[in-house]
Amino acid sequence: MHIGFTDSGNEFDVVPAFSVPGRDTFLIPERETGRWISTNPRIHQTLSTEANEAAGKKLKPLLKAVKHWNRHHPSSPLGSFHLEVMSYSAFPSPPGDYLDGLERLFSHLSQKVLGTCPDPAGLGPAVDERMTSNQKTAAHQLLASAARQVRLARDESDSDPPRAHGRLRELFGEFYRQRGP
Repeated sequence: MHIGFTDSGNEFDVVPAFSVPGRDTFLIPERETGRWISTNPRIHQTLSTEANEAAGKKLKPLLKAVKHWNRHHPSSPLGSFHLEVMSYSAFPSPPGDYLDGLERLFSHLSQKVLGTCPDPAGLGPAVDERMTSNQKTAAHQLLASAARQVRLARDESDSDPPRAHGRLRELFGEFYRQRGP
């Protein structure tokens, strides 16, 4: 279940979990199939923290923006966790700034979605096990298009700031807030 708070902008995915006695794992329901799968949130938290550190602590805010973008594209077959797992390898070094990072993240995800996405904890099924090749292609095209829009906004940010802001507002909708004069 996804819970969002409009005043603060904070959002959470809430998933029931049951501890497996004698193991460092939990069982969680898989929404689409109704089956229970094994997971270890501590492993995912460690991987997420390591990836964020490698990105100069910019991955988490960038990923939050991408997840917001994804929720506002009903045609996207990507889930929040899928985006997160694919993002772990996006930044071997920190991006120069947030626009650079956003472009790099969208580009990385557009390529990564074409491959397979195993459970990084090695406990459950592949994160993308139910995605068809057509869905992967559609996701690739959506993500690549978003990367192009960010690249254009970056290119226009000095020469035509209103146009750059317009592109980003079109990409993110109400989530995008223009800063500065």
